[in-house]
Amino acid sequence: MVDFKVVNAKEKDIEIITSMKMVTMVDDEMDKKLSHKEKTKIKDSIISNIELNYKKYKIIMVDKVVVGAYLVTDYLDGSMLDEIYLFKEYRNQGIGTKILNKLIKTIRKLYVWVYASNTEALRFFKNFGFVSEADGGRTIILKYDSIYSDVTKVLEDINVGYVDNKGVKHLEVTEDFKDTYYLQSPKELMESKIGMCFDQVELERDLLSKLEIELRTYFIMYPDNECSHAFLIYKENNKYYWLEHAWMKYKGIHEYDTKNDLLVDVIGKFVNMIPNGDVSKVKLYIFDKPRKGINYTRYMSNAINGKNIKIA
Repeated sequence: MVDFKVVNAKEKDIEIITSMKMVTMVDDEMDKKLSHKEKTKIKDSIISNIELNYKKYKIIMVDKVVVGAYLVTDYLDGSMLDEIYLFKEYRNQGIGTKILNKLIKTIRKLYVWVYASNTEALRFFKNFGFVSEADGGRTIILKYDSIYSDVTKVLEDINVGYVDNKGVKHLEVTEDFKDTYYLQSPKELMESKIGMCFDQVELERDLLSKLEIELRTYFIMYPDNECSHAFLIYKENNKYYWLEHAWMKYKGIHEYDTKNDLLVDVIGKFVNMIPNGDVSKVKLYIFDKPRKGINYTRYMSNAINGKNIKIA
């Protein structure tokens, strides 16, 4: 890997930043369609913008030579990597990878825009864990969510099933499930790699708590047939998120504007899987962290002794 350093841009860097920006703003497809007058207009706009904002840029240097630059700006609920450019002879030498690694370690939600035709760039960012956020036709916005990436990397190896009180793994619920179920600790679950929603929620709780994220755990049940599910939600930047892994149909992180919207959606999905389900019969509770190693009966007792939630 080439040794490089990153420094704050200065006024003398405006010209080189402008040339880089022109390359990234006008791709090959656009270049063929634009007239000289249109290109000049774009360049003048870029120069004007950079003259006002050049101090926000970071200059990449190798042996006192400028080899590239990048720009991070505020965007929605995170930051946008609005610009990252390296001269051709300094690409594929680990510089961009190292810069991106540093950014995703310090920025919880990082966005980046890429031309849809730039398959190389799309592959580069997706290999880092960026996922498509918005498709504008010519451009695609990708997002790296450290919660989604870091937490789901742990969860992706966990299968649905349970471990009984003798340490035997079961991929399906057996007749003696209620008599033999054992609530695993997060550490035990990561070792066994098999657990019910009850176990998986506690692993999710452990992972998110370490990130100091505001969270709640809920238990939903349909008393008529004892169908139930434990799930976790968290709040960040005035948005609410349902983190789901055990309920395979809805695996992932789902975003909502309000907590009520989130809970109504989960309840609706839960009722829809019950034949002739009646939403008025659904019970919903906030529950506290249960003690590891408890059986099914004690788990249920801990869950339904939590705060009963009424949904408007």
